[in-house]
Amino acid sequence: MVVLKPNVPAKPMTLYVNPACDDVDEVYRNGYKACTQAIQAAMEKIPGQVQLHQALKPPGNPFYTPEVKGA
Repeated sequence: MVVLKPNVPAKPMTLYVNPACDDVDEVYRNGYKACTQAIQAAMEKIPGQVQLHQALKPPGNPFYTPEVKGA
């Protein structure tokens, strides 16, 4: 666990590395680039709430749809 501020825990970023990869320098460069872009986007609050709302499907459960009573 990483603590960024007192009493505010945060999880460190986890990256997946394909076991078939044979260029560790490329893995490092790609991971560094991805982390840098993620941190920059977070600092700029990108994407914003409106962009997320437009891009994401409404939450739901594909295995259950509650009955609407009184309709």
